[in-house]
Amino acid sequence: MSTVTVPLTTGWEPDAPLSDSFLRSYVFGHTAWFETIARAAGGRTIRHATWSGADAGGPAGLFNSATLLQPLSATIADATLDDLEGWFDSRETFLWSAWPTPDLTHRGWQLVGHPPLLLRRPGGRLPDAHARLRVERITDAAGLRDWEYVVAHGFPIDDLQGGRPTPFVGDALLDDARVGIWVGYDDDRPVTTGALFIEAGVAQFALAATLIEGRRRGYWSTMLRVRLQAAGDVPAAALFSDLSRPGAEHLGFIPILRFTCWHRPAPER
Repeated sequence: MSTVTVPLTTGWEPDAPLSDSFLRSYVFGHTAWFETIARAAGGRTIRHATWSGADAGGPAGLFNSATLLQPLSATIADATLDDLEGWFDSRETFLWSAWPTPDLTHRGWQLVGHPPLLLRRPGGRLPDAHARLRVERITDAAGLRDWEYVVAHGFPIDDLQGGRPTPFVGDALLDDARVGIWVGYDDDRPVTTGALFIEAGVAQFALAATLIEGRRRGYWSTMLRVRLQAAGDVPAAALFSDLSRPGAEHLGFIPILRFTCWHRPAPER
């Protein structure tokens, strides 16, 4: 009697299909989102078997990010981090991992936290729209500047606030069919934002931000509704904060796991 040998796989080999698991699809979509922003900003990107990097080319907060493409095991940790840190050089960097990592503090990294990844299947009840909020899908440079303002001040991202001679995201971002960007206006003042990036069969929700004066008014759920409608029959997923997680779960998102996020500050000059 012959025995059929089935190759063993972790699902994280470089040649594994993106469809091997939802998590793999999400990780590569997450990677592509940061790459897309970096390229639109005139920055640079890189992909290795174990990690990817997106450098937006200047002070850019979360937009200078690396993403692990497989678990950071003890056998590859030092070589992976040596490559990653060398590529970013002295630039401020965020590192995202879908798995727990070794302690990186001895290398100068600071633990940001463990944001939960939530998934929502298509269908189900949509949140109500806020009657006062006027939501527009952004298609021009003026709208993109409004989006940048709310992201910088509502998130907030301190190093993107004020005094910048040029926009921090290039207008080319609007030419990418995978990207959707919305701004919510209250009396013509931009107060809330949301972005959507569809890649690898996942609609990734990103950069939902609301200015302080616009919070607790239902703007967040309105922006969620708009993006769920735009996602259509594509599963939606996002890394939420622990503050926004209860609202997301109430609207049909389910928790999958927690990412690990590290931050390496730029050296003081």
